[in-house]
Amino acid sequence: MSWRPLTAALAAVLVLATGCSDATPEDAAPTDGQSGGVVTTAQAETLAVARFNNYRRHFVPLEVTMELDGQAITLTGMVDFRAGRASAGFVTGDSPPNRGLLQWNQTHVALLADADPAGYLRGPAQGWDVRPLGDTQPLDRVLRVVLALSADRPDNPLLLRQGGVRLLGTETVLGVETTIMSGPDEAKTGTPSSIRYWVDDTGHLLQVEVNVPGATKLTVIRLPPGSGEKFAVNSGLRRRTG
Repeated sequence: MSWRPLTAALAAVLVLATGCSDATPEDAAPTDGQSGGVVTTAQAETLAVARFNNYRRHFVPLEVTMELDGQAITLTGMVDFRAGRASAGFVTGDSPPNRGLLQWNQTHVALLADADPAGYLRGPAQGWDVRPLGDTQPLDRVLRVVLALSADRPDNPLLLRQGGVRLLGTETVLGVETTIMSGPDEAKTGTPSSIRYWVDDTGHLLQVEVNVPGATKLTVIRLPPGSGEKFAVNSGLRRRTG
């Protein structure tokens, strides 16, 4: 299994962040396994199982923070990584804030406005506004990336190293020590490296950071540790399988 499914999704929705290149001058090029250098084989193996671990977790808690035109949007919900769908409550930074529920799969997104955002597990079956999931609106792009963070088998660590995945450092996220790695290098894959991963030493993905066109800040996707819960899917989305 290659990293291609995720990089293909990213190629459709992401652009290279201005001034965020991971490249270093040749006369100061770091060695493999050092910050800024290509990841080691062991580090690549950790990243290679990250999406598969999401698939094995099945239902995974989700937190997303993004900003559009200076307005913050927060999603809190659950992802079913095996079925390829998710449900979340949203709150905007307006005064008063807009609130509601979102559900989405690979092809459609459903909105229930003015609903309790805490009700994402047991939303009503009817009353949702369902439309195709696009690839131009910033929100739709983020929703696509969320579902792309899963695979039914491990990725190929050799291809990750050949693609130029780089080590960016370490950081504690959600109380867990993680290693930060960049996405594949544009020069080697043709896909912009606009994504970064925070992965623990067992290959569990805790955080992803992406640069999305139309967003005024980097979008942060968090997958907190712990077991998730099954959620009810509205009838409109259920008829439109992803």
